Amino acid sequence: MNKNGEDLFLHSKIYDAIAFQENCSFISKILYKKDNETWRRIYIESLNNLALSYQILNDLDEAIRLQKESLKLIEMLFEEDKNSWDKDYVTAVKNLARSYHIQNAFKDAIPLEEKNLQLTIEKYEIDPNTWNKYYISSLINLAQSYLKQGQIDEAIELQIINLTLVEELYEKNSRYWEKEYSQALENIAISYNYKNLLEKALVFQHKSIYITEKLFSSNPNRWIRAYTASLNNLGVSYSNNNRLEEARVIQEKNLNIIEP
Repeated sequence: MNKNGEDLFLHSKIYDAIAFQENCSFISKILYKKDNETWRRIYIESLNNLALSYQILNDLDEAIRLQKESLKLIEMLFEEDKNSWDKDYVTAVKNLARSYHIQNAFKDAIPLEEKNLQLTIEKYEIDPNTWNKYYISSLINLAQSYLKQGQIDEAIELQIINLTLVEELYEKNSRYWEKEYSQALENIAISYNYKNLLEKALVFQHKSIYITEKLFSSNPNRWIRAYTASLNNLGVSYSNNNRLEEARVIQEKNLNIIEP
């Protein structure tokens, strides 16, 4: 039922998608009440898809209402069978926290993100190959919220853990982890800039640029956004360091890519 709604959404027909998803959610809820074991995953999926559409429309109150309803169901199932519903639970908590984050409601987002981090740590320690991406996502999300709240040291602590983990994965399989590694370098550089540790930030930005430049050279259409963002961040750092000529060169290079 939800596949057609997702397809409409992907073609930017967001209102048509929402109407379709509302109908799917209504029907699946009726079916779930009649036979919850058969229909619970489909009903939860319909809530999640609808919440995502409302989140994209920036109707965050409605997205949060749906995400709370989804999380309530998943939490009950998770308590009954932690191994079968652990990924669903982590994802549901992350989605709700994300909506709060977009609302700048960090007092609501951070406890959820802290809960998710603790759970993904426990799961990662048991099965790192299955849980590494969930763990990385939890570290990044909580660090971003800490940063927005001005808890820069706490953010950096998490970003260092994330960078260490992603660097190890990158060394084993650079092609698969190149995006995550580059982003981890950028994230920690931004935090060091906030602390006015400008030279330290530059070290990480140069490493990130080295990666994104190679990726951009191999596939410009795919990597132009990441590469130009890295260049822009580097230019800002040079400017903050009063290295104005280097900042100008970087900014011109960036403009030539964006407007050839």
